[in-house]
This record gives sequence, structure tokens and C-alpha cells, in this order.
Amino acid sequence: MLNHSHITHRPLTALLATFASSLVAGLGAAAAHAQTSIVVAENTAGNGAVSTFTVGGGAAPVRRITGSLTGLSSPEQIAADRSGNLYVANSSGSITVYAPTATGNVALLRKIAGSPPGLGGGVFGIAVDAAGDVYASNHYLNSITEYAPGANGNVAPIAVIAGPR
Repeated sequence: MLNHSHITHRPLTALLATFASSLVAGLGAAAAHAQTSIVVAENTAGNGAVSTFTVGGGAAPVRRITGSLTGLSSPEQIAADRSGNLYVANSSGSITVYAPTATGNVALLRKIAGSPPGLGGGVFGIAVDAAGDVYASNHYLNSITEYAPGANGNVAPIAVIAGPR
């Protein structure tokens, strides 16, 4: 949870992680995962997909999350926690979480969405800190929301950093 000691460190870390993955991704949103693969969010017509490529392993993905069970909806960026779970920022206004080896039309582990989460539409950035707290940048609300580790469903954030409107 945000308090005085975190205001100068954790949000900055979350913002830097989002900025760094934006630099890596360009408009395609990619993030390094365990230094052996690259995970790419594909925001295409339909629900999109999340593909994992092995570094130096060729052009075909080794895993691809896509389909109606996944809950993907305009995926923009990806982050991973210490366990390797993938967190996806969906610009439609949700965060979806998948097991490290998820592939195909798989059910998600968790989804943060609804009105109390403070996500609105335009979730374009995501970061997970070492403690497992999840940070989402909310473009249309001009804010960063922080969620507790394991947050799921229609839950309120544990903190919000709001910018001017």
C-alpha cells in the first residue's frame, strides 16, 4: 500500500517499468520474461492475443494465449511477477492474469475489472513490484491504481495516484 516511504520509490518504479516496456515494445507492447523469452501483446481486430517467443528461437511463438476463454480485450502491455504469472493491461478497462505456461484458449487465473477498481477504459500500462502489488496506468482517468497481491474481481484499489484532469 502507498505511504510516505513508497511515494518516492514504488510509483516511480512502476512508471519506469511501464516506460521501459513501452520503449521495448513501440506500439506492439512487449516485455522481457525471465531473460529467455519475449512476451508480446497483440492488440489486433477482435480480442487480440499474447504470444511468447524464445530469444534466438525463430519467428514462431512457443506459446500463444488467444480465444474466448482468455478474457483478453485489446491487450496493450504485459508484466510478470516473481512466479512468472503474466499480467496483461487490456485497454478496454481490465487486467487479466495468466499462469506462466498458459497457452491456447485458456481460462485466466484472475481478472480485475468493474467500477470500483478505478480502471475505466484505457488501461495501457502495467507493472508488478517485488511484493506482488500491481500498478495500472489509466489513460482516460489520468491516474495510476495500485492493487494488492492476488486482487481479483470487482475490487477497489489499495491506492490511487491521480493527476490533474
